[in-house]
Amino acid sequence: MNPKILWSAACLAAVVALACEPGVDRGGAPGPAGARRSPLVIQVPGAAATIQEAIDMAAMGDTVEVAAGEYVENLTLPAEVALVGAGAGQAILRGRIYLDGSGCKVTGLTVTAKGAAGVSATSAGIRGESPSAVLSGNVVEGFAVGIRLTGSEMAVIAGNRVRNNGVGIETFEAGPVTIVNNIVTFNTKSGIRVENGEAISV
Repeated sequence: MNPKILWSAACLAAVVALACEPGVDRGGAPGPAGARRSPLVIQVPGAAATIQEAIDMAAMGDTVEVAAGEYVENLTLPAEVALVGAGAGQAILRGRIYLDGSGCKVTGLTVTAKGAAGVSATSAGIRGESPSAVLSGNVVEGFAVGIRLTGSEMAVIAGNRVRNNGVGIETFEAGPVTIVNNIVTFNTKSGIRVENGEAISV
């Protein structure tokens, strides 16, 4: 047989084998061949030593669960990943959270500037440009701005305690945004500030 034909057949077989490799989804997150894997729950500590390490392991639809304890780090949360703490007052983040995409969820954490690294006079505790973000059941304290959302649509800020900041909750060019059932106290400049927004429900 022509050597060129043999070489071409071998190459084709190698390509087919690679495409059919089990456990790899060429179009998305790792999973069964030809299908996206099911959402994962990634626990801290356990699967990861730090919260950001667990977040970096997560794909869209995954949840990062944070056990009770204190964590000194600043976080970047990507789109469609949920960050779920053991409860405000139990899971304590000494640092900031940046929401880097749509559909971010943060619940059950105390986010505080006390003892945090890299927090400036203008820092926000939770901030980002995150359409449809859900922020619920958190305590946010000690920042220039507790929660700041820019350009968000369909976001929900509900059931949080936002206290001892410069500004408690701030939205800029956002809407519609729902801000309900929050306890916003002892913020020195303003409790809730809405700038250039529309259809804000408070």
